[in-house]
Amino acid sequence: MTTIPTRLPCLATLTLVAGLCATSVTAQTNRITINGQPTNLRVDWSSVAVAPDPASPNTFTALMPLSAVSTWAAFDPVQSMDLSYGPHAGGNWLRCAMMATDWAYLSTDACAHAWSCSPAAGCVGAAKSLLTSTFDYGPYSGTTGNPNFPVPSVSLFVGGNPLTNELDGLDYPDWDPESWQLRTRGFFPTDSWNGCPTSNLVTPNFTGFLAARFTFSFH
Repeated sequence: MTTIPTRLPCLATLTLVAGLCATSVTAQTNRITINGQPTNLRVDWSSVAVAPDPASPNTFTALMPLSAVSTWAAFDPVQSMDLSYGPHAGGNWLRCAMMATDWAYLSTDACAHAWSCSPAAGCVGAAKSLLTSTFDYGPYSGTTGNPNFPVPSVSLFVGGNPLTNELDGLDYPDWDPESWQLRTRGFFPTDSWNGCPTSNLVTPNFTGFLAARFTFSFH
């Protein structure tokens, strides 16, 4: 069992779990445990910078390369956790619920911040995106961004919908871990949400970083 890396802020005898200062929080092979109780959340901080929000408990901001969005956190499903630790209903483990409330592209690729189609087609002159589950396939409308806000080469998206922006691990009968997915395209390949060259991928077709604000709880 190892503690969460001490390079993260808000540490003394306490350790930081994604911006939360909680007593005796440790990681076992990347699994978060709280006061010795396992949770379904596994993390990899190696590519992520984390800052807690001192004014809002259980809230943190994370900065990561786009390539790390779907790998830094994994939420194990109820079925595998129950098998490994005993039923959640019996209080044997804690389930993490995490929601993305706001996020931003940090990219020097200008196409990431603008939508290339015309107003007649329903475009609003700004990119759209969605920070959601790897197991949520749509259909999607996406969240419209504020291009080059608050500074150039940044687009801010304000979300926070529990139906699309919250992860807590899959229910029965799923066995697969759930993780974050930054969608930059709608359900169909022709439904591009930015001005970058089209791609069959649903994830970013541009370079840069993602900054995201998350709230979370363990229950």
